[in-house]
Amino acid sequence: MSEEDRYLVRRGEWWHYVRRVPAEYEHVDRRGMVRQTLKTQSIEAARMKRDVFEQADNQYWSSLVSGDHDRAKARYQAAVLRARALNLSYQPVSQIAADAPLTALLDRVEQLPGKPARAEAEAVLGTAPRPAVKLSQALEIYFDEIAIEERRQKSAGQWRKFKNAKRHGIGDFIALEGDLVMSEITRDHALAFHKWYVGRLMPADGSKGIASATAKRGFGNVRKLYGDFYRHVGERDRVNPFRDLAFSGAQESDVPPFPVEWIVEKIIAPGALAGLNEEARHIVYAMVETGCRPSEIANLTETTIVLDGEVPHIRIRPDGREVKTRSSRRDIPLVGVSLEALRRAPGGFPRYRDNEGTLSALLSKFFRNNGLLPTPAHRPYSLRHAFEDRMKEGGLDYELRCHLMGHATDRPDYGEGGGLAWRRDQLMKITLPFDSCTF
Repeated sequence: MSEEDRYLVRRGEWWHYVRRVPAEYEHVDRRGMVRQTLKTQSIEAARMKRDVFEQADNQYWSSLVSGDHDRAKARYQAAVLRARALNLSYQPVSQIAADAPLTALLDRVEQLPGKPARAEAEAVLGTAPRPAVKLSQALEIYFDEIAIEERRQKSAGQWRKFKNAKRHGIGDFIALEGDLVMSEITRDHALAFHKWYVGRLMPADGSKGIASATAKRGFGNVRKLYGDFYRHVGERDRVNPFRDLAFSGAQESDVPPFPVEWIVEKIIAPGALAGLNEEARHIVYAMVETGCRPSEIANLTETTIVLDGEVPHIRIRPDGREVKTRSSRRDIPLVGVSLEALRRAPGGFPRYRDNEGTLSALLSKFFRNNGLLPTPAHRPYSLRHAFEDRMKEGGLDYELRCHLMGHATDRPDYGEGGGLAWRRDQLMKITLPFDSCTF
């Protein structure tokens, strides 16, 4: 028999899976021969079912000779696979007894042969114990199997940042309560974790605590992991011990905008940014008249920087990365110092592409050390807020302002928010003067 049809035996019109127990497993599996009707007359369907049974048997035999944790994991996976080959969804016996009507239970029993081996019984009746999974292991399962859509949409840098943020919150819980088995996490653990974050928000010594957003993110990561993990393994109704515990994440203080005079006299004045490398310097200039987030400028490419044609502009698009929101996708005309900066960087900023964390740290340190922040509350991000205020004070249309900032509106979206030429003409009303010696 060809390799393609291994373990397949035809009896009359029907195909069967027939496989001898490998010699190395005969001492732990006394079945000798494994026989299973595939309930199909189609060779193509038989091959697909054979593949699942083959994988299930390999997992099962591995479970018989491996260590405790690996044994439990392989045994459970084998039961899930075997149930799938029998056109059943694997369910724990407790769930079958609680949820399935008697007829459904009898249907499952009918799938068993006259004298079922343990492997078949576990698959059909759901008696294979679920392997114990620790919180740290659940997090890796989340990255590998659950967060597929997140991973698909993000660039390598964004995915790395996403994972680090998740690991930080999970790491806080593990440092406080230990790397618990998921099924052993209780409401008391959740309450203790919540109380720990409250203590960090409002330290007993009166010192400044962490931001509410930090507590919200860290605690929320653990709550979400718990819920997503159990939904993934089919226990949608399991009560989440972290339920109804949360933090508002309210912003303690808004980042204020730069005054217009400050931008002109301190930031785009000749020589003001001479201490920055060329790419970082041009990114700052590009932010001034576009209001873009630093990450949006840093990840522009030659395909999203459009300098030819009647209206030079930039196109904020995913381009291999996840954008913050759907409304963040937009086209922004280039004027003033921002146009000149991108003429000098038509291919974008490879040094900081998918590496905006490094850019943010550099700009924050440079602005702070060179007297470019009017108050301790200001940030380089204040350029974006200043752009929004300048548009408002310049009388630009509300919907245009929302479009250029990448903000959603509560009005129906009936078009592109005005043509590029019209948007450029509106922006010219608020364009700041700059000296050619700036560059």
